[in-house]
Amino acid sequence: MQLDNYSQNINSQNNKTLTYRDIETAILSSLTVDDCVVIEKKTKNLESELVAYIVPSGLFAPEQLLSHLQATLPSELIPKAIVTISTIPLTNTGQVDEVTLARLEVIDSDLIRRAEKQLESLSAIERVAVVAEPLVTNIPRVHLQDLLGETEAIASEDSQQNVQATIPKQEVENKEIFSSKNLAISQGEPLPQPENAPKTLKELLQKAAQNSTKNIIYIQPDGSEKFQSYREVWQDAQRILSGLRKLGLKPQDKVIFQLEDNQDFICGFWACVLGGFVPVPISIAPTYELANSIASKLQNTWQILDKPLVLTNAALAPKIDDLSKLLKLENFQFAIIDQLRECEPDLNLHQSQPEDLAILFLTSGSTGIPKCVMLNQHNLLSMTTGLILMGHFSIQESVLNWMPLDHVGALVSLSIMAVSLGCQQIHVPTNLIVQNPLLWLDLIDKHQATISWAPNFAFSLICDAFSDLQYRANDIQQKHWDLSSMGFVINAGEPIVTKIARNFLKLLRPYGLPTNAIHPAFGMSETSSGITYSDSFSLESSSDDSLFVELGLPIAGASLRIVDENEQIVTEGTIGRLQVQGASVTSGYYQNPQANQEVFTLDGWFNTGDLGFLHQGRLTITGRQKDVIIINGLNYYCHEIEAAVEEIKGVEVSYTAACAVRQPGINTDKLAIFFHTAIVDDTSLLTLLKEIRTSVVNKVGINPDYLLPVEPEAIPKTAIGKIQRSQLSRRFNTGEFKSVIKHVDILLGNANTIPNWFYRQVWQPKNPPIFNSSSTLINYTIVFLDAFGLGTYLCQRLSERNLQYITVSPGEDFRKINRSHYTITPGQAKDYQLLLQSLATDNIIIGQILHLWNYDQYLGEIKGIDALEQAQEKGIYSLLFLTQALAKVRVIDNSIQLLFISSSVQSISSDDPIAYEKSPVLGLLKTIPQELPWLNCRHIDLPFAEVEKNGTHLLQEMQVFSKEREVAYRHGQRLMPRLEKIDFTSKPKSPIVFKQGGTYLITGGLGGIGVEIASYLLKHYQARLLLVGRTTLIGQEQEDVLTQRQKAYQEITQLGGEVIYEAVDICDLKQLQIIVEKAQSHWGKNLDGVLHLAGTSHEQMILEATQENLAATLRPKVFGTWTLHQLVKDNQGSIFINFSSVNGFFGSTAAGAYAAANSFLDGFSHYQNSHSELTSYCLSWSMWNEIGMSQGYQLKNLTRAKGFYVMSPAQAISSMLASLQQQQTHLLIGLDGSKPNIQRWQSQVFNLQKLSAYFTTHSSEDICKLLELNMEDRFGNSCTCSLIKLKEIPLTESGVIDKTKLIRQFIDQGVGTFVAPRNKLEQQVADIWEQVLGRAVFSIHDNFFELGGNSLLGTQVISRLRDTFFIDFSLQSLFKFPTVAELASNIEILEIFMKNEYTPIDNISEEYEEGYL
Repeated sequence: MQLDNYSQNINSQNNKTLTYRDIETAILSSLTVDDCVVIEKKTKNLESELVAYIVPSGLFAPEQLLSHLQATLPSELIPKAIVTISTIPLTNTGQVDEVTLARLEVIDSDLIRRAEKQLESLSAIERVAVVAEPLVTNIPRVHLQDLLGETEAIASEDSQQNVQATIPKQEVENKEIFSSKNLAISQGEPLPQPENAPKTLKELLQKAAQNSTKNIIYIQPDGSEKFQSYREVWQDAQRILSGLRKLGLKPQDKVIFQLEDNQDFICGFWACVLGGFVPVPISIAPTYELANSIASKLQNTWQILDKPLVLTNAALAPKIDDLSKLLKLENFQFAIIDQLRECEPDLNLHQSQPEDLAILFLTSGSTGIPKCVMLNQHNLLSMTTGLILMGHFSIQESVLNWMPLDHVGALVSLSIMAVSLGCQQIHVPTNLIVQNPLLWLDLIDKHQATISWAPNFAFSLICDAFSDLQYRANDIQQKHWDLSSMGFVINAGEPIVTKIARNFLKLLRPYGLPTNAIHPAFGMSETSSGITYSDSFSLESSSDDSLFVELGLPIAGASLRIVDENEQIVTEGTIGRLQVQGASVTSGYYQNPQANQEVFTLDGWFNTGDLGFLHQGRLTITGRQKDVIIINGLNYYCHEIEAAVEEIKGVEVSYTAACAVRQPGINTDKLAIFFHTAIVDDTSLLTLLKEIRTSVVNKVGINPDYLLPVEPEAIPKTAIGKIQRSQLSRRFNTGEFKSVIKHVDILLGNANTIPNWFYRQVWQPKNPPIFNSSSTLINYTIVFLDAFGLGTYLCQRLSERNLQYITVSPGEDFRKINRSHYTITPGQAKDYQLLLQSLATDNIIIGQILHLWNYDQYLGEIKGIDALEQAQEKGIYSLLFLTQALAKVRVIDNSIQLLFISSSVQSISSDDPIAYEKSPVLGLLKTIPQELPWLNCRHIDLPFAEVEKNGTHLLQEMQVFSKEREVAYRHGQRLMPRLEKIDFTSKPKSPIVFKQGGTYLITGGLGGIGVEIASYLLKHYQARLLLVGRTTLIGQEQEDVLTQRQKAYQEITQLGGEVIYEAVDICDLKQLQIIVEKAQSHWGKNLDGVLHLAGTSHEQMILEATQENLAATLRPKVFGTWTLHQLVKDNQGSIFINFSSVNGFFGSTAAGAYAAANSFLDGFSHYQNSHSELTSYCLSWSMWNEIGMSQGYQLKNLTRAKGFYVMSPAQAISSMLASLQQQQTHLLIGLDGSKPNIQRWQSQVFNLQKLSAYFTTHSSEDICKLLELNMEDRFGNSCTCSLIKLKEIPLTESGVIDKTKLIRQFIDQGVGTFVAPRNKLEQQVADIWEQVLGRAVFSIHDNFFELGGNSLLGTQVISRLRDTFFIDFSLQSLFKFPTVAELASNIEILEIFMKNEYTPIDNISEEYEEGYL
């Protein structure tokens, strides 16, 4: 960014370094700058210019910095160009790498103007705007298989139940399963013909209405129930019949059903029956605005059936009407069932015949031209009669249905059959069960249901609910179901997985479900639903390893046979094509002679399209012959899926295949789509993948599980060009396409991948810039004297330079010895306040503080917990008290530099002594400047050495003005910490350190993270766990917490292994020893490891903290860690895993105590590895999402903006395993390397801005091959400008390109999301944000931290809000309400409260709770 009005007058060579340092000092005094370097560069015209390279802190606005520099520097010293970079590059010796800096392009207004001029010269370009925009760094994700290997990769977020598939896709005809001489033909019993049996559906309902006292129960969307007797159904149907006849309907006229309410559907169906009309049920479309499979089906069916009436309800009618107008459907007529009910009953009922067409079912999954399955009244009655005979059902049954009534199974097998019996039937909206599968069990229990039906996926839903630990803890343990009534659960509609069915029976057996309740069945729309039902499946008679599920004998009146490709009947045990015949089988497809010819044999048998075999007359299905995929009970035609894909530009036609695939651990078939494209770059391929998914979802109604771009030769074809989908499926299942799947997973960033977020701390040399002491040490230096003469030496050197200082020594109480020397008690907060007040009284302005109380000789291991506590008095407690005292007497606009000097804190080399007791100070010290930007803190770690040597280092540091928070000296070299990215995928993997049957102690074991870790160890290692926590499982206090922990304990005890829970204070060594010895005696072995998860945290600013609450936060992680170490330090081969936080490295606003506690863990883990028999790991996490201490965490917005991921438990456990496999003892996990806050800690340097040109054109002739423009900046560095084509560019009212709006629409937030301030209050808040952020355009719903705000800028916002509204705000208010809209609403509430001082605050909370608070 070029800074205008520049007048350059570079000093002589002798003064250049000094000049540059002064400029850097001025730049660093800005809150928006973290680090900087100023160097002189030569332009191509050989003119000298100063260029400032800036590492920004959060959002950076060059204009703000320019204003700041103009107020602090002479105009001739203001740099002409500012370059924002990721970090300051260093050489191996610690010098600033000016060569690397000089290569970086300088993006300024001159370069932008030249780029625009060059592009405007192209005739094809109409308008163009070149802008400097933030460089977005994309870091590829890591695939779990690459990270962990296939054997260790665990379930990702979708966490499907770990059930192995047991039914392979079998598409080989004429394969002999076993030998038999019997022909494969099976006939059901003759269909009985009682004289008084109803011959038509009208007679069936009439009989129920006259004789039955049972009801139909309709469960409503809100869970309430509506009751309707069969007599009331009869009467309701007559009223609807009357209305339909008034519309001119005649017998055998078709009526398309668009009815989502079950009562509407049932009554509408019976109204059609009474009038002789033919209902045509079609599923409700997800939307009637866009093209999708169901809307297309509605349109095409309406046209095929010669424009019949559409029956719907009042809610759907406008949408359907709009669709008809959108599609320009002439003579489109619909009726609203609610209005038809208002008619008087029509008692003149149509006299139907058994052969009359009763209903048309559309073939499931068919789009384009649907096939309408014709079923007459005899078909339906035959099927229900056969089922009743097969199941020995009676009027005492209670039929429960939650599948949609447009499915043949729900309408015929359940509802019409229930009418035949005159029994109770219950109907539930499908989505209620899908959203809450346990409701199925609730309703079975409540209504003592005896018959129900669902496809395989529904049984899997129940199993998944039981395997979901949180689901079980919250819901299942409270249930006391009685499922003993349920004797006939039909499992049909999609391939049956034996293991799932058996698991369903196992899980529900304790609730009384009979172990033979499941009845696998076979049927289809063409057979009026089920035509075979098994009576032999049970928990006892089946096996998880069964390849196929036997589906039973045919019902009365039905016949089955298995034939070969020549239509010859094979013998039993031989796989062939299934054909059916019988009273319930369709006579064909409506007005579709071609389809009828294809499916019916010359001797009248119907080809089902399935492959299977018979054994003793019983059917077993082994696969599909037709190109149909069954997913969750619905059929999807392969060619229609493929057509939706090949409509997309970029997909090559004739090389697309939709296949059903099944991988280990997946319970049902999944949809894989193979395709070929010439696109090779990942960005364009990602776009194509999203377009394919969108097209398939919208047009077919299914979301593909796998999208696989492959080469043409990977698609197998027959000699005539037909794609062999079954071969592709088999190759997929054998793992041939794993590399393709992984590549697509990484592109999509789905649950099979995790971010590449692993980093470790390293130390790099960095030489300090030296500033003029007279300009940096004008004010007083306060020296907290050590006992070894280092502080005294420094004071002597200050005195030699006539610089003023005050000394402070540890003493028994506060005493002012003289004007320049004091004593205070290190552990007394009041003494620090007295000290600072005394200095203020003497008008002493503090410029710098040297805190040397942590500089002393290394004393070795701390002997007791009291000594560890006492060590904090001169460390973290002293730092806290000093900071709080400084804040009370601080002179406005006076910045203070605090150098906290310690010895033996950092572990840089393996032979470094580690005084871990001092390390908590690091986390607090890094937090202080984030909350109090006027207090610039730096920790300096020195080896204990001769005074003059260390004194030289400190005199140097006193003259350094930088925002470095940590410095260490070793062997005369100045070092600073950096972050190094770890690539796990390229490194060899070691075995996981956990042992099968291993014994582990877990602290915090019933907290959120503890339960996740314990569950993993129990499931995968059958571990024996000793869980310890603060809370007893049996007691009275905090009943809600106790209940939650009790449930968690009950759940994990069922997962395998063994669990012991003990309530104990982990800082009590004696009590810990007792319970550990007891567990070890019980298990007969020592602990194999400790996983230390315990911790506590609460949000609190440093100025609000007390010694007591600081100590409470330190206690579990500092004193608890030391105590646990004493238990196992001599256990050779044991592991000790410390669960830490990245806050220990970075510090954290409002969590300084927590940061301090975690910085101790890092230091102590180093000590464990060098001074004990243990292998210690310290894993510093970003945040586990809503688990453990992150539950309800108010600062998540700031956390993510800082560059810290919020991870799921599955991602976190995968990351832990990867760390252990790689034997990385110290890691930071969850860092987002694309964020500037993380980039500044790494060694890789790059420009944070890039040039982009947005343009419009009528022609692409001149630029069709030009993706970017290559230029040079005025210093001769190459620069690339990306070209982005737009349909239109935003203009101002005067017709000039509106770059501000352009940036808003196409760079920051996307089109259509901007919302301007809506009232004066929002405008006032927005103005304050604009002033602080230096940014003029943002939406009232934009997040402050995502816009680049940080805690420092937030402090400025709060200060201005206080001045503007006279309301007492804290920084946490901004964390809670991080948008203009939320903040303004909260201000409005507070203003209302302040105006009415008598209004109780509780009432205000209640009044505004839902909308605002």
